[in-house]
Amino acid sequence: MDRKSIGAFIAALRKANGMTQKDLAELLHVSDKTVSRWEVGDGAPDLALIPVIAEIFGVTCDELLRGERRPAAANETTPLGEKRRQWLLVRTRTRCLCINIAAAVVSVLGLLLMFVLGGTRLNFDYRVYFPLAFYAVSLSLQAVGLIQAFTALSGQERDPELLRFKGKLVFYTELFAVVTALCLGETLVVHFSAGEAWWFAAIMSLIAVWVLSLAINTLLRSKGMIYED
Repeated sequence: MDRKSIGAFIAALRKANGMTQKDLAELLHVSDKTVSRWEVGDGAPDLALIPVIAEIFGVTCDELLRGERRPAAANETTPLGEKRRQWLLVRTRTRCLCINIAAAVVSVLGLLLMFVLGGTRLNFDYRVYFPLAFYAVSLSLQAVGLIQAFTALSGQERDPELLRFKGKLVFYTELFAVVTALCLGETLVVHFSAGEAWWFAAIMSLIAVWVLSLAINTLLRSKGMIYED
């Protein structure tokens, strides 16, 4: 049993499945430092953990101990391997949605801040600049959430189910971006027209989000990064 080969194989399987050392450690009930030692060849998993690790990554115990896949087993899956896959999808979706919800809350706080500052003697321009900073943070959070999701699912671009899943994540992000767009539009209307024509701001914001979403979806589909039914 070559510890370095096993460690390198575990590291490759972990990265291919979008897992961190901490993620794998939590599934195995060991520390992330233990996983790190395995991967650099300073140690090896206990024999009792070999079947568990093999099932998580959808390989056989023999392949894991040899440190490489058998060509005929490249597409084999196991019940726990499929369970691991579903866990990855649920975790990725949950993280993405939580980040988007946080971004929407930040946008609403920015809009509320504008109205609060309206009752102060603060320079009128600053009443807009502060909310705009909130919207910038909100959009940054949404971008980070989507990038993290795509990174977690990297290495499996040919899987139609995952491509559809990525398409749904993009849709969720665009849906929450509507909140930021509406808050931004209302802020600009208040700034330039003293609160008049709020409905015009809402309509223009929605049109802007629709056009931007169409452009982003077209680009991602052309690159083969998402798939939509």
